Amino acid sequence: CRLPGGGGDGGGKKPPRSVVMILCVGPAERYCGRICCTSALKNALALKRLDPQSRITVIYKDIRTYGFKERLYTQAREEGVLFIRYEDDRPPGVAVGGGDGPLAVSVFEEVLGREMTLDAEMVVLSTPVVPSPSAVEIAQRLKVPLNSDGFFLEAHVKLRPVDFLAEGIFMAGLAHYPKLLEESLVQARAAAAQAAAVLSLDVLETGGSIAAVDAGRCVGCLTCVRSCAFGAPRIEADLIGVGGVAGAVRIEAALCQGCGLCAADCPAGAIQLGHYTGAQVQAKVDALCEEAGGR
Repeated sequence: CRLPGGGGDGGGKKPPRSVVMILCVGPAERYCGRICCTSALKNALALKRLDPQSRITVIYKDIRTYGFKERLYTQAREEGVLFIRYEDDRPPGVAVGGGDGPLAVSVFEEVLGREMTLDAEMVVLSTPVVPSPSAVEIAQRLKVPLNSDGFFLEAHVKLRPVDFLAEGIFMAGLAHYPKLLEESLVQARAAAAQAAAVLSLDVLETGGSIAAVDAGRCVGCLTCVRSCAFGAPRIEADLIGVGGVAGAVRIEAALCQGCGLCAADCPAGAIQLGHYTGAQVQAKVDALCEEAGGR
C-alpha cells in the first residue's frame, strides 16, 4: 500500500480518495481464505464512512461472504463500492508510477469485454491465513494428518469436525482452516466439550476390533511400529518373542483404531485383528464359495 505524499503509516493524513482491493492473491490462489472477502468489505465500508465520495473498487474472483455476512456485500454495493470480477487466466496487474503519483491497476472487465485501467492512491492485496510452519512437526509428533494446504485434517467434516482419527486429540480455530472469530469460539467450545467427556470417565472402553499380538511368533522386526499411524504397537522388553528372544510387540488397545494395517503388514503373521482373524475371514470366504457353488 502507498499513501499520497510518501510512505509511512499515514498518520494525520486524509484517507485516500481512490482505493483498489484485489482479492484471491498469494496462497489464496490455491485455496479459499474464507475470511478475506468479509475483511475487505468491512474495510471498504469503513473507508466509505470516512469519505462517502471516495472511490473503492474490489477486484475479485468469487465473493464468499457466507451466512449473515452477505449483508456486508449488499451494503457495500448500496454505498457505491464497485466490484470487478476476473478470471484465473487474466489476473489484474499493478504498475508503479514515478514519484508519488497514483498506482495503475489494469484488469479485464468481463461484462464490457475490454481492459480497464484504474488509478489508485492505495492498492490493498487480500492474502489469506496460512498454516503455521510448526504444524508439520506437531502432526508428526501426534501422528495426526494434514490436508494438502497444510492445515490439520478432521476425522469427518460433518460427523466429527473437531476430532482427529487418533482418539483423544481435538482441534479448533485457525489450525483447522481459515475461519472467523465466532466460528473459532464455537469450535473451541465443541473441542472442550469433547475433551471433558473423555476426562470425566474413570475407565476408557474400546471397541472389539482391536489388534492383538501373539508374542511367541513376533520376530521384533518393527514393521508394525513403522506402519501404524496411531502409534499403537510398542516393543516391550519383558515379552519373549520367537526363539526365546527378549522383546516383542504389544498393541496399546486404547490407541488402536482397528484399521488392520499392522496385521496385514506383519511378515510373521503374529498379529490378528479382533473379529477379523485369519480363521474368521477364511470361514466367511469358504461359506460364500459354498453358497455360490450350490446355486
